[in-house]
Amino acid sequence: MLCNSGQALAFEALKTQIRLDGRSGLEYRDIKITFPGLIGQSLVSFGSTIVLCTVNGEVIPPVDSRPTEGFYHFHVEIGSLTTVGFEPGKPTEQEMFICSTIEHLLRDSGTIETESLCIVSGKYVWSIRVDMLVLEDAGNALDACALSAVASTMHFKRQQVKIDGEKIELLSLDHFTPGELFIHHIPIFVTFAIVDDFIMIDPSTMEEMLADTLISVAVNQFEQICKIQKIGGKEISLEQLDRVLQVSKQQFNHVYGVLKKSMELDKEARQWVLANIK
Repeated sequence: MLCNSGQALAFEALKTQIRLDGRSGLEYRDIKITFPGLIGQSLVSFGSTIVLCTVNGEVIPPVDSRPTEGFYHFHVEIGSLTTVGFEPGKPTEQEMFICSTIEHLLRDSGTIETESLCIVSGKYVWSIRVDMLVLEDAGNALDACALSAVASTMHFKRQQVKIDGEKIELLSLDHFTPGELFIHHIPIFVTFAIVDDFIMIDPSTMEEMLADTLISVAVNQFEQICKIQKIGGKEISLEQLDRVLQVSKQQFNHVYGVLKKSMELDKEARQWVLANIK
């Protein structure tokens, strides 16, 4: 973190519409998405901000009041080396904010639903856990976590289930065709920091700290606005809001393009491995 004089200089630079890392206002850092190992695991980076997300599933009984519904559970952890005032075992405000924001986005926008997780009504349902670990937070952890959650959920495969009386068996992914999680649409968060009239996409840690306002807009592939999240007390003008919404729709295609290409490359690589195993 910069000293107070450094922060003052940085703030003055932003007021003259000069970003600290040399980017233009609407320029992302380099976005990378890989699927390094397990099915349902993704590694997402926005520049130096890095998030590892893992999706796991288990078969459990449903609650009596909702016999046909499974479960989604979300968890965010920001590595201790990236967190000021870290206390082991106690979620930070940032962790709780990111987790609740992503959970509400995916649930409230209808991206995910729990009835598709039912195996046998009243007896067996899938419980899906989405774990996001922020390995390095250099700003805009919300967008990186949200993208990693979507990527891992799309990448995850459910094992086929064999039921024999009261016995249940999960069949091997290698020998039985797995099922994907049902996803209605794909929302992607686009976050902006605003200083005076300067609008910056994908803010760094310092830009987040110095911004008058942070605003995050979730957009899907149908150009629908799924969620708007504003942080900061300063009001923004209607012109600024309109600009943010329009840019969010435009930038969705960039981020979604990275996601689609990454999934295609991973699929090709895994198919090649399977075809060449002797």
